[in-house]
Amino acid sequence: MSKIPQLLDQYGQPLSKSPIVNKPTALNGGWGHIPYDAADNTGIHTGNWNPLLTSPDVELNPWRDRIVSRVRDLVRNDGWASAAVTRTLDNAIGAVFRPISKPDYRALSVQTGFAFDASWAAEWSSIVDSHWRSWANDDGRYSDTERRLSFSQIMWVGFRNLLIDGDVIAVLNYMPERLKKQALYATAVQLIDPDRLCNPNQNIDSMYCRGGVQIDQYGAPIGYYFREAHISDYYALNKTMTWNYIEKETDWGRPKVVHYFETQRADEHRGGAGILTPIIQRLKMIIKYDQTEMDAAVLNAFLVSSLLIWGTLNISVYGQWHFSLIT
Repeated sequence: MSKIPQLLDQYGQPLSKSPIVNKPTALNGGWGHIPYDAADNTGIHTGNWNPLLTSPDVELNPWRDRIVSRVRDLVRNDGWASAAVTRTLDNAIGAVFRPISKPDYRALSVQTGFAFDASWAAEWSSIVDSHWRSWANDDGRYSDTERRLSFSQIMWVGFRNLLIDGDVIAVLNYMPERLKKQALYATAVQLIDPDRLCNPNQNIDSMYCRGGVQIDQYGAPIGYYFREAHISDYYALNKTMTWNYIEKETDWGRPKVVHYFETQRADEHRGGAGILTPIIQRLKMIIKYDQTEMDAAVLNAFLVSSLLIWGTLNISVYGQWHFSLIT
């Protein structure tokens, strides 16, 4: 009778039987057991899984620049990532971005006591929409502080910043000097690169300053610190280490800074994780895999071509084949 083979460990010793441990589950409570599977610290899948429990600002702000720079590199150089962002932009913004003015005339009637009705609402909407078109789509591009983009293009760039960087920031400038030219309105929008929003002198976050956002005792933003030039602007070195502080709104409540990001948790004051952040490692692996596949295909084609050329030369010299095709 043949002897049953025995399994050995790395030292050549017979493997010993491991004790049977009952897996704690939510249906198997009692002393010594964890009532939640999510809290299990002994299983093979969650034994070494110990993520830190941090606040949203501590969780994101220290790593924001690294995350954003990696996502931007993917969008610049990977067709799949670029196509995902562009398709989302085309579906959300499109070629023309305009408001639909529909005042709640019933609520206005209750609040003011005046007899607002549907005909007044339709007339008011028509007038407001005409003013909007005159401001947002004027040929002089006066709705843009830099006079380069229409308002639809401003929204396109802003939403792109939101998708990639996780932040979109704009300053609403009041420029009455433009009224002396061809501008009909003094309000102009200035998009700000989210990289320029940071703490003065690159200090770490404090109780009332988080990622360049100044907050009050309730956590509400009251102002923003903007670096005068991007940190990589070598031609403006004197401005890369100076900051401007702009209040969120004027004393009478007019907005001066618009800062929008997708809030994921309470007490969060800064964005920095775009839509590609959760899959950035997988995208990088796919890019590397595609490059390896292409390199292998090119190498195989080169080898086959070399074999064919070598075989042709042998036929011409010796009059017969001297190689076999190996598959």
